[in-house]
Amino acid sequence: MAATVPNNVDATSVAAMIKKLYPQRRIDQLWKLRFPFLSEVKKDDAFEGSSIETPVEHDRSARSRTFSNAQANRSPTSSVNFSVTRVKDYAVARIDAETMHSTRSNMGGFVRVMDREIENMLLTLQQSTAHGLYRNKGGAIGVISAIADGLATNDKVTLIDNTDIINFHIGQTLNAASTDGTSGAIRVGDTEVAYVDFDGGFFYNTGTDLTSDITNVAVADYLFNEGDFGVSISGLAGWIPATVTSTSFFGVDRTVDKMRLAGHRVSDTSLSIEEAIQELCAKISFSGGRPDRCYVNPMKLKELVLEMGGRVSRDAGGHATGGFRGVSIDTPSGSIEVLGDPACPLNLGYVLELSSWELTTLQALPHLVMDDGQRTTRVTDADQLEVRGRLWCNLRCFAPGHNGMFTMA
Repeated sequence: MAATVPNNVDATSVAAMIKKLYPQRRIDQLWKLRFPFLSEVKKDDAFEGSSIETPVEHDRSARSRTFSNAQANRSPTSSVNFSVTRVKDYAVARIDAETMHSTRSNMGGFVRVMDREIENMLLTLQQSTAHGLYRNKGGAIGVISAIADGLATNDKVTLIDNTDIINFHIGQTLNAASTDGTSGAIRVGDTEVAYVDFDGGFFYNTGTDLTSDITNVAVADYLFNEGDFGVSISGLAGWIPATVTSTSFFGVDRTVDKMRLAGHRVSDTSLSIEEAIQELCAKISFSGGRPDRCYVNPMKLKELVLEMGGRVSRDAGGHATGGFRGVSIDTPSGSIEVLGDPACPLNLGYVLELSSWELTTLQALPHLVMDDGQRTTRVTDADQLEVRGRLWCNLRCFAPGHNGMFTMA
């Protein structure tokens, strides 16, 4: 009989008895971004009724040095009323009941699954709101620059503005359209995101070719989170559009007084970023405004810092700027803080009189659905619990003419 080969005790032989150590006290949420405009804009949760009225006086009465002419040419103050309506946003999480109970304490799990899912769901709604505050009601989150073969049968979809990739997530369902959502209709079909590349500004879809998923999808099409077409927040791009048309905006034809009812525009892309900001501040100051904030994409804030070189004056943060560190510029209207906001489109910047804006909401922004007093709802056909988050809101401006936008290359 052959002798038994002796074995030593090792990690494999006692694997079932060795604990797994998790010394990390928190898991970093790598998608958790900071959005200065969302943080700084005034908020009011009194959005009751079907709409909220936002009157704006945009011109004064007539006058004359001759009494009879003043009397004959008298006219009332010119005013309009923006009748602002709410938009909705929802997020839902479903959690297996056994999993929830088995991770109710630190002994059973690394994190409490229920609390973690609720927090992340509300962060999703927060990012959606931050993005919407810079766009129009169309709801587009990106524009296709190129469609090419990707991994396996998937397609590689590259965006025109590569920083828009922050709006795309693995597992997200997308629609497409040839318009930005303020008109037209979505194309037939949808696709799902399988892979995201931040640096490259592209994603891969899952399943089949993009052209098989969405009928007639093409380069220059706009992309939308499923269900968002035409029903988003009327953000800065809505209140201060690049082009002012007679299309009714909350019941107002703004072409009668473009500057006072739809803000100012600087579209000369040959200007440096600082020159564009100075030009816009001069225009706003000339019309009576006192701009105190400028928001640009962080990539453009980097360019501005390089432009200014040794003249850069940084704001130290604190109460005045919500803790965000910005660059201070002296302008014809006074000192203005320039802040980088990940939600701001790459080629646009906004100079604002912050006190003239309000994010008006119904209930907290966002909030858990607890209309029946319960945080969770039992799923009827499975041993699961469902948690719902939602928001009702829209952006208002009390003095559009005290704000402006500029276009960058």
